[in-house]
Amino acid sequence: MSTEAPGFIPYGKDGSGHAGNATSRERQAREDALGKTAVRQREAYRAIIEADGHGVTTGELELRYGWHHGQSSSALTHLHRAGHVARLKEQRNGQEIYICPEHVGDRPLSPYNPRVPQGRRHPRDLSDAVVLEAMQGAGIPNIGTNFIKARKFLDLLP
Repeated sequence: MSTEAPGFIPYGKDGSGHAGNATSRERQAREDALGKTAVRQREAYRAIIEADGHGVTTGELELRYGWHHGQSSSALTHLHRAGHVARLKEQRNGQEIYICPEHVGDRPLSPYNPRVPQGRRHPRDLSDAVVLEAMQGAGIPNIGTNFIKARKFLDLLP
């Protein structure tokens, strides 16, 4: 395990993410541009490493660094989604615990589950017929291995 903290981990094309309103978008863009988001991610990662097998929760980061819940949750979520840390199903003070992967052992994990906007379905939920139609539209021949690869790709999308 590298103790080297990862660099800034963006949330897709939207940087570190926002709550959807103009104020939140402006804050996200400003903090990403100033490097504050990357600093929080590195500090969260170091806290997890220092916690060894104990791990940390969002609340513990809030107390340690004076962050609000969104800052703490965002830093941990980005590290988790990128695979730098693991999230346990186990909870402390009603919050899931983030831990270095090598300390997980046989403890059950809580996988990353992205929120899908209301009214939209996740691509992995597309029917086989829709996937085959999309493949045909993209000029990908309907050969068994291509369909299997396409289905696996959809299943792996965050």
